[in-house]
Amino acid sequence: TNRLFLMFAVNKIVHFIGEDYTAYLGTCLGTNGWVLAIMLASGDPRINVFNMGIARGIIMVLISYLLLRSYDMKMDFKKDFLSLNVRNGIMVLHGLVMTGSVFVLELPVVYTIFNSGPVFVFVIDYIMFKTSVSRKQLAGITTCCIGITLSINSHLIYLWLGIHEDLHTSFHYVDSSVTAKLIVACFLLFTTMVWGYGCVMSKNFKEANVVHTNLHLGIMLLMFNSLGLILVPSPGEITFSVQAELLLKVGVLVGVSSWLCNASLFLSKKTGNISLMGFSNVLTSYGISIRSYG
Repeated sequence: TNRLFLMFAVNKIVHFIGEDYTAYLGTCLGTNGWVLAIMLASGDPRINVFNMGIARGIIMVLISYLLLRSYDMKMDFKKDFLSLNVRNGIMVLHGLVMTGSVFVLELPVVYTIFNSGPVFVFVIDYIMFKTSVSRKQLAGITTCCIGITLSINSHLIYLWLGIHEDLHTSFHYVDSSVTAKLIVACFLLFTTMVWGYGCVMSKNFKEANVVHTNLHLGIMLLMFNSLGLILVPSPGEITFSVQAELLLKVGVLVGVSSWLCNASLFLSKKTGNISLMGFSNVLTSYGISIRSYG
């Protein structure tokens, strides 16, 4: 019954709005869920980026395993094994660097760099598959990039221009050195560019489907984040109850969000348009900031 309901729900959405718009919707929901999860995790002094990565991996593996069992899928993707490892390795690295950057860089800076991803996706998609970029898409990319920079970095722009802000709220600057911020910002930009390549790589898969990809990604997340947690332990004491709370509060949100984002790349071939939906997270981050800080 659950299997039929799942297929019924997905088919209904695709029937009403089509595969492309279903992919856009999935990416929009997934990206905003990811933003909310990161903001929840960064505000918890007991955990670090590796705790969040483990929780994300557990949920992704659990969802994938249940779908594999429900639909009797075989784990047979020998032709895609190397490319799947490379692709998921890129996604793990980018997620780790982005989440970790929140602890070193101001949130507006992180999201400005993160939202340069769609530009790289369009460029790499053109180089690899000769996918043309229309004038409307180019105008959309330009408008989004300018809007993102001006909106979420207003405090920094005012500071650089020497304009005094008469606001009731104060901007929070992360207590880290300029050198550390510069290194992290450059590395985040590099991994975002490589992330764009990882998104486009999904088009080359011959055997691996979205369930295989997410299961494999979840396993890699568990492996690398567990190793990271051994090298850099949690700042606070993590009891079983704390880990369960993290799994429910952050893990479910970020795990399901990651699943939606990955699934969208398999549902539609319009990778560039899908990546542009990531700009919707600005509204979410604003809403959370206003609710949290006034």
